[in-house]
Amino acid sequence: MRPIIPDYLAEVLRDVESDTSGEPAGYIPELAAADPERLGAAFAMIDGEVYGAGDIDIEFTIQSISKPFAYALALSDRGFDPV
Repeated sequence: MRPIIPDYLAEVLRDVESDTSGEPAGYIPELAAADPERLGAAFAMIDGEVYGAGDIDIEFTIQSISKPFAYALALSDRGFDPV
């Protein structure tokens, strides 16, 4: 049976791709140089399977999106109360 996740991701991207409001953060050189036309999404499942749609093969800078990962790592390492 074919998984539905890639179709779901493609549908979500179609729903949001017309929203061109906002602009890249000019105060961060890597983001200022980013192509605002690129759009992609991916899900990594706990079993290791990865699904994606859109510009998923294009390298990009993670900048502020790294913060949730660092936070999760801190929670895992130190626990909720200290963090």
